[in-house]
Amino acid sequence: LKKMGKYSDIIDVYEACLKLKDDNLAKYYYLYARLYRDELCDYQRSEIYYRKCLAIDSKFDGVNGSYAHCLYLMGKYEQAVHYLRIACKLDPHNLWTYYYYAITMQQVRNYLEADLALQKAISMFKKSCGSDYKNAELLYKNMVTHLAKT
Repeated sequence: LKKMGKYSDIIDVYEACLKLKDDNLAKYYYLYARLYRDELCDYQRSEIYYRKCLAIDSKFDGVNGSYAHCLYLMGKYEQAVHYLRIACKLDPHNLWTYYYYAITMQQVRNYLEADLALQKAISMFKKSCGSDYKNAELLYKNMVTHLAKT
């Protein structure tokens, strides 16, 4: 549906999922938040769904870093720092968390911490991709929309 640009259909699916009230509710809110952040660029609505996900499960896979990126896009840098620090603790091997942490720390003018986070992200990228340029290209293509916004 996403590739066909049928966002209203996707919204209908997520709304139906949210009514299920099953064990995947945090996941549904997370995916809904990502839809509004990444595809519809409605950061305020995205924030609503991130908060609902966090209220259900504050350690849900990737939600802290993802929410922090939304906050960054909204210019709420201090709040983003808070969630990025949590994300770094919960998933210390996520290179994109450290990349977002670096650019957010630049915004709050903590250049030393920004540099350290960027070096860590680059180190992780090199370790993850090595000389596998196809993997590096896949990582880049996956993030190109985010990189354009940052």
